[in-house]
Amino acid sequence: MGEWGTGQTVLVVVAVIILIVLIVLMSTRKPGPPLPKSEGPGPEDAQTPEESEVEGPG
Repeated sequence: MGEWGTGQTVLVVVAVIILIVLIVLMSTRKPGPPLPKSEGPGPEDAQTPEESEVEGPG
């Protein structure tokens, strides 16, 4: 795939960090109306907090 220089590696690392930061900001900044996913009853979500935390491949 060609030789990777330090510049390309730094760009890739920075891009990944930016993506992670954007995902975290989107997950923490929840809009007023509830999302279609969390329309179910509250107790269900309370019983499985791990599921709500790992919503990446949703």
